[in-house]
Amino acid sequence: MSHGTFVPNDSIPTLYIKPFCPWCIAAVEQLNQLGVPFEKVNVLTDRSAYRRMIEISGQRLTPTLEYQDRVLADFGPTELGAFVRQGHLSDFIPPEEAASEGS
Repeated sequence: MSHGTFVPNDSIPTLYIKPFCPWCIAAVEQLNQLGVPFEKVNVLTDRSAYRRMIEISGQRLTPTLEYQDRVLADFGPTELGAFVRQGHLSDFIPPEEAASEGS
């Protein structure tokens, strides 16, 4: 269990999850299908990551996705698809693939 300050890796998205959360499982699957590299962080075992998630999202709900200055909190597949189409993960997904995500 971490007691320090959680610092996300800015080079890839950070996905804050709770292990048995069905939306978290769906988010992991969707990001994997898209080929997006990400760091998965269990907020139930990493309290500093939990505090960070609350700080950036203003809530305690998972999944929460953070990439650089972009945050998507408490989302499902539709919201993640929209986030991708809006270009927020364009460093990892070619524009033509992002345009078709979720359609």
